[in-house]
Amino acid sequence: MAADTNIEYLTKSWNPIQTIIKGESGQGYHCTHVDEGCRNCWAEGMNNRVGNRLPFDTKVFEYEIKNSELAKPLSWRKPQMIGVQFMGDLFHKDIPFELIFKVFMVMQRAENHTFLILTKRPERMYEFFSFPMNHIDPKWVNLTLNNTKVGEMFSNCKNIWYGTSISDQQSADTRIPKLLKLKGRFPMVKIWLSIEPMIKAIELQPVWFGNYKSCDGILPRQIDWVVCGGESGPHARPLHPDWVRSLRNQCKEANVSFFFKQWGEWVPEPDIHKGRTLWFDGSMDTGIASENGIGRNVRRVGKKKAGRLLDGVEHNEFPEGVGNVTK
Repeated sequence: MAADTNIEYLTKSWNPIQTIIKGESGQGYHCTHVDEGCRNCWAEGMNNRVGNRLPFDTKVFEYEIKNSELAKPLSWRKPQMIGVQFMGDLFHKDIPFELIFKVFMVMQRAENHTFLILTKRPERMYEFFSFPMNHIDPKWVNLTLNNTKVGEMFSNCKNIWYGTSISDQQSADTRIPKLLKLKGRFPMVKIWLSIEPMIKAIELQPVWFGNYKSCDGILPRQIDWVVCGGESGPHARPLHPDWVRSLRNQCKEANVSFFFKQWGEWVPEPDIHKGRTLWFDGSMDTGIASENGIGRNVRRVGKKKAGRLLDGVEHNEFPEGVGNVTK
C-alpha cells in the first residue's frame, strides 16, 4: 500500500512488504507488540480496517514483496517524504533480509525522494548492515560487491534516514544506544527519533545528542532529528505538556531539530480555554495526565481539535537535507 498520507511530516506512505495471508482488501500486514508503546498500535488499527483484520499477536506470519508496490517510488517524479513500512516494522525478526534488501535497492535508485525508516528493533537494523552481500540473490547484486557487507553499499545514501521509535525512558535507554552503534560503525548515516506515543517523560542524554563539549573536545553530531507526538485512537492515553516542553528544551539546547506532531486525542485544559467553550460539551471525556504525582487536567476533544500547538507555537523543524519537501 503506497499512498498519500496525513502523517504531518510525510507526503507518502510506502508498504511494499505484506503478509502471505490476505484479507478482503487483498492486503495483509503484521507486526508484534514489544512494549507499552504498542498497546494501542496505529498500524494494527489500520490493518483491521484495510488489511486482513487479524490481530498482530495472533500467530507468526510469512512475508512477501508486492512488486507493484515495490516499484511505486520510482514512478513519483516530484520529490516526496516517504515513510517506509509504517504498517509494521521493516526490521521485524520474521522478515528475511533478502526482502529488506530489495526495498533498499529501490530507495537507493529513487534518490530524488527522502525515505524515513522507523523501527523498534535497531539491533536487527545493525545486523542487516553487517549481512554479507554474497548471501543475497545474485540477480540483485553486482558480483564485484560479493565480498562486502550490505552496510557498505547503502550507508552513504543521503536520502535514507534511520530511526527508532520510543515511548518512555526504558525504551529510550534500550534502543538509542543500539541506533548509535549503527552510526558508530557507519558515521555517514542520518538517524532520528520518533517519540510517539509519548507515554512518560524522557531525558535524552547529552552524549546521545552530540555537539557537547567533553574532555576530548566537541563530540560529533549523533541524533539528527526528534519527532514527538501523543497517542490517537479510541483508547488513547493523554500526553502531559511538561514532557513535551522538556523534550523541546533539550533539543533546543543541543541545537537538534524538533517536530511536534500532535497532542493526540487529549489536550491540556488551559490550552483549550481561550474562548472555545463549545468544546466543553457533555460528550467530551476528562482525565488527568500525571507524572511523579504532578497532575494536569486534560480533556478529550479528538485529534483534529487538539491540534499541534505547544505554548501557542507549531514546531515544524526539519534537519538539513529533509525539509525541502512539502505537502
